[in-house]
Amino acid sequence: MSKLARTMASSCARPQWQTQDRTVYITYCRFGAIKQARPLHLRCIRRLVSVCTETQDFPVRSLPAQFLRAADPSNYDANGQRVDVAYDSETGKPMHVSSSKTDVDIRDCVLVDNAYRVTWKDGRVSEYTKAWVQAQVESWQGTQYKVEESRKRVLWTGFTAESVRSSTELYLQFGDVLQPIGWKQALRSLYRYGIVLVRNTPTTDGGAGIAALAAAIGGGSVKNHTSLVPGYLDGSSDVICSPQGTDGPLRTLYGTVWSTTSSGQPVGTSTADSAYGHASLPLHTDMTYMRDPPGLQIFTMARPATKGGESVFGDGFAAAEFLRGTNPAAFATLSSTTRRYRSVDASTGWHLEASGPIITVLDRNGHQDSVVGIRHNDLDRLPDLPPPSADPDEFYSQLIEAHQAWDEILARDDFRLVIGLEPGETMVVANQVKMSGLDRMLPSTDPFESARHVTYLTFFRPFVNFKSAVSTDASVSTLASHRRVP
Repeated sequence: MSKLARTMASSCARPQWQTQDRTVYITYCRFGAIKQARPLHLRCIRRLVSVCTETQDFPVRSLPAQFLRAADPSNYDANGQRVDVAYDSETGKPMHVSSSKTDVDIRDCVLVDNAYRVTWKDGRVSEYTKAWVQAQVESWQGTQYKVEESRKRVLWTGFTAESVRSSTELYLQFGDVLQPIGWKQALRSLYRYGIVLVRNTPTTDGGAGIAALAAAIGGGSVKNHTSLVPGYLDGSSDVICSPQGTDGPLRTLYGTVWSTTSSGQPVGTSTADSAYGHASLPLHTDMTYMRDPPGLQIFTMARPATKGGESVFGDGFAAAEFLRGTNPAAFATLSSTTRRYRSVDASTGWHLEASGPIITVLDRNGHQDSVVGIRHNDLDRLPDLPPPSADPDEFYSQLIEAHQAWDEILARDDFRLVIGLEPGETMVVANQVKMSGLDRMLPSTDPFESARHVTYLTFFRPFVNFKSAVSTDASVSTLASHRRVP
């Protein structure tokens, strides 16, 4: 196929086309402009028309041949690792591959059942399912996946304690989440909403139940003897972190499962965090000072404060999209400016620093696309430095204005879910998506009365074992009033 034919094929293969009329293909491909630039022979025009028809009927032809050849299922073993990489089997050194061997061309393509059977010029035959091809085309061309409404991400505002506790998606039973159907529902809700409230979590078992909860929604989807879940369910184990385990809580500078109480901590435990005390906390994501912040934060209420101390949560993605719609300049600044974060614990010797923008955006073909992450904690943030080539006054002026616009959104009541957690209630938060905070606890002369005991757990990567059940699409709604984010 000539270079011109390939170009025309790529143009004709866009999925939004629904017509089968060849005249439409010719008009859209601007044959008139091509003829003015270089007259075409009638046979060439017929060939281009044929190419356009083929790519419409066989979307597999719109993908680069080099990509298709590399994606041939025979190039991968049962574990998904490539077997076509050329290297010396004794030394592991990469081997030179002649460029002529990388030149590939499709000789024929037919549809057999639900798969495209591609015959290559060198005789190899490859098969690709229609669903896989469609997903690759949409991903490459930047079109959104068409997914079921129940699998779309929800950007929420207006949530209340009552609306969360009355939702069958967001308010789950502890025992149910430890079962396959339950943890799949929890992961689906976490993906869609970024929060899940679990009731009846044990608070007197030394954290074993909380660790089992973390194991249920993390790690692999098969819960065998390396998981904390089976041992917890049959009563044979009460550990919170198995040395040979493959799931459960993450080890951090705070340990695995620990308690933060406003009345003080046992000697020797880390208190390098602003959560210890009576003061309120602004909305934030946790551990911004780690290069890859935890995927999940799990808060279990053991005993609430008598006065105050309500938990506050906010949808970072909803706030970011609201900012993009109302103040594009501020959104551009906060998604392109790298901020620095730090945590120092002199008593234990920890010193952690990491950096990244407040809003992480997927950059697709040079255009800002979906928001994919939030990293925000002003209490851990270091002073900002402009790039060496930037004008300092202009840099700080734009950054301060953008950050103020962000703060104004986070201060809005409709972006803040305020909820007083009851004993045994656990809020699971997707830490790179949602933010948490805390209302001020009113002091009391009785130290027991003013204590707020929260068992706190950190975990990475919440969605790895339920990836196939979710998508990257997003919808905007409000659980409380079913209105769209303004």
